[in-house]
Amino acid sequence: MVRILLVKTIILLLSISTLQAQEQWDYPAFPDRDFEFEHLDAEIRIDQEQIIEGDITYSGQFLANSVDSISLDAVRMQVEDVIVNDRTVDYEMRGDYLNIIFHEPFSSGDSAEIQIKYRAQPMFGIHQNYNGTVWTSLLPRSTRHWLPVMDHPRSQFTVDLSIIHPSAKQVAATGEQIENEVVSVDEEMTRFRSRYPVPVTALFFGMNEFETVTNSDGDNHLHAYFESESSMPEDVDELFSLADETLREMETQTGVDYPHRDLHILFLDDLMWETEQSGAGAILVDQNKPLEPQIKYGILSQWMGVLIRQQQWSEPEMLQTMRGFFANRLDISPEDLEPILIAEAGYDALLMQNLEQWSYYLENHPELDTAISQTVSDLFDYSPGVMDWEQFVRLLYDHTGQPFFERPEFVQPVVEEDPHYTYRVDMQWDEDENSVRFIFETDGDYIEELVTVRVEEVTLNDRNERELTFTGARDEVEMSVSSGVENIILWIDERDDITLEEQKPFMFWIHQIKNADEPEARKAAADGLLDYTENPDLQLALRDVLNVETTPAVYASILNTLAYVTDGASGTDEIFMERSNTNQHKDIQKAAADALSNYVGNSRVISNLRSLITNTDYEEVRVVAIKSLAEVVDPDAFENIVESLMVQEPILDSVPLLLRTLAEKGKEESAVRFSETFISREFPFTTRYRVLDLMLEYDRSSSGWENRLEDLLNDPDPRIRYKTLDAMEYLSDSAKESVTEGYLYEEFDQRVRSRME
Repeated sequence: MVRILLVKTIILLLSISTLQAQEQWDYPAFPDRDFEFEHLDAEIRIDQEQIIEGDITYSGQFLANSVDSISLDAVRMQVEDVIVNDRTVDYEMRGDYLNIIFHEPFSSGDSAEIQIKYRAQPMFGIHQNYNGTVWTSLLPRSTRHWLPVMDHPRSQFTVDLSIIHPSAKQVAATGEQIENEVVSVDEEMTRFRSRYPVPVTALFFGMNEFETVTNSDGDNHLHAYFESESSMPEDVDELFSLADETLREMETQTGVDYPHRDLHILFLDDLMWETEQSGAGAILVDQNKPLEPQIKYGILSQWMGVLIRQQQWSEPEMLQTMRGFFANRLDISPEDLEPILIAEAGYDALLMQNLEQWSYYLENHPELDTAISQTVSDLFDYSPGVMDWEQFVRLLYDHTGQPFFERPEFVQPVVEEDPHYTYRVDMQWDEDENSVRFIFETDGDYIEELVTVRVEEVTLNDRNERELTFTGARDEVEMSVSSGVENIILWIDERDDITLEEQKPFMFWIHQIKNADEPEARKAAADGLLDYTENPDLQLALRDVLNVETTPAVYASILNTLAYVTDGASGTDEIFMERSNTNQHKDIQKAAADALSNYVGNSRVISNLRSLITNTDYEEVRVVAIKSLAEVVDPDAFENIVESLMVQEPILDSVPLLLRTLAEKGKEESAVRFSETFISREFPFTTRYRVLDLMLEYDRSSSGWENRLEDLLNDPDPRIRYKTLDAMEYLSDSAKESVTEGYLYEEFDQRVRSRME
């Protein structure tokens, strides 16, 4: 009995711990709702420092009797005044809540207008990326950081939103854009209106010096916002057409018109680890990933995510099942999206990348897909806005009589790739016997049936075609050839599942590189000649070919082979320095830069590589040039070069590679010291993240990290805070405890909290 009680106690404690952890980031299922919010009239001033000054008025009516106060979510806000029905009332801030105390109790059905004047500087709930774009997060429990509100998916209201912003900025926000007017020399005000109730959790605004494009054809107005003119794609009109077609398709599929009239699409270079990319009337698009699936998914989410929404992110089955249903009908392909830089935790259920498993689930459960098809026309009429799995499957049951009460259990889609076979083909030419022995060999999967290979024999005046066959993991075939044979070409008709890697005699390759019409054949010859770098005739032959070759990929392969032949020999450096000029094709620059790694200590080569690193337009060339430079100088010299290069703006993206290469040459302390500069907030995230990763690898000192943690764990980018926690392993137990106690209360991002706990 004692043991049973102990087990029950442990289970209870674990349950309480789990609930407490969830309460820190997810929404409660049934919040107190003494007051029904019906409309928000808000005037919000926001500057580039994300300081918000708000004057807002809620209109609504009471649901309960004898209500003498209400409590709103309001994290770290300074409230200046609260007025209820034109009378100033008392209020108090208790933790993260604003308690409003009425003069006398209200009864059910009584109306009220609640005006709040406040100031906030959110540490969570509003992002600002490296390009200066400011926008509201759509993560759970984030709205309360910039707006005093009942922050819950069940809370919704119509909106009149006036945003006062710097005059150089443009603003996108939930609803129809009504007007823009000048407030002062430095400020403008842009107004938005939604006559359709908007859930608090989907309320959105974004601001920057955007390049904007608007398309007003049809019933809806589409607005595209780009962070710079250079980031604007050429096919903007096609993106508008895609968005318009998707809106119309979703209206047809659901039977519900798009409610906001204006759709704002923000194309951003960095979404700051934001999981939910769709607010009410607004879509966030990562410009570094395929645009089409994101736009489709964002529009889909205006219905399944905004109009109908889950109240707990920890239970996403209903919402994602319906997103999978519509994704299949919109032909959305999330599998081509690149995964984010670091692992997800906490909010990952609603990642677009996970849409694939929900779509796959419905494809493999056609009975559920059919039931949804029969029910979808009534789904939006039935829904109260918030819907969970139980409500969803009961609705399906009412319409179809089919029970789908078990929550989905997913398996990742398995894509069966067709087998591919790679064979080496060694051609052993017996010039005396006028024969060639073909040896087919593979180390991987092999073919059990006979494979027919076409053989073309090239002579000075003729071309003859024949056939041979091979099978198995290893096979040999001997064939007689003409005494004047100059090359032999192999191919397989009507099969793309077999690759032949040819190993030919030297003279066959020389003939092919000089005479083949197809660039692919000449490139294969240049690569094949790597087997003959000791041949004294090869260097001259390659130089001759360089004078006539015009295809960059072939030219680069010739340079690669020539680099092996010359192997840093005195007097040959000029061959590659000439080809590394920045007016050359990037493939040629890259091959030349790689070849220069052979010339250790050559001052002209060192100068050439430094110039290439600074001036090339191609990051892939710069990467090779950095690695080559590290090969040709000693560690001290490389440190001096890195120190001078890393302050040059054109190579900012390459600074992490420079510093890592410096560390790999034995200068770990210098690499860490230089990295300190680039971890600061003025640099792009990718640069910061990569130098932070380097610092974590090469600096394991407790004192070093204790000095950095305050800044890094207060960083506005959650990805930096998340990565910084890797340094906890270098701290003493007491220091770890101090960090956890000091920062856990201030941390609102569940992904970071989960690691910190």
